[in-house]
Amino acid sequence: GAHTGGTPDNLYNEAGIGICVVGDFTTHLPTSQQRKTLESLVTYLAWEYDIPPENVITHRDAPNAKTECPGGVFHDYVHQEFKGRFEYYLAQYPRRSNGWVASR
Repeated sequence: GAHTGGTPDNLYNEAGIGICVVGDFTTHLPTSQQRKTLESLVTYLAWEYDIPPENVITHRDAPNAKTECPGGVFHDYVHQEFKGRFEYYLAQYPRRSNGWVASR
């Protein structure tokens, strides 16, 4: 996101892709439709821009972040359930040396 500081050369703002999921996810997950859409979007962006799973983080994971965003329940979901499925989705596409290749 445009307000993620604390990285050398402002890397997270200049080269990162921020995705906003609207809601308060401190005690519950986004809706199933929000999660499904997020999974599709993140998988596509990772394929298109050669983003490895370990580089998919939440706002609170950014260097020097002083936020609870996106809320504890959603943060745990991203780093557990979501990343497992995300890695599975990415494995469905062959990879070339400079990025993912669609096999649609």
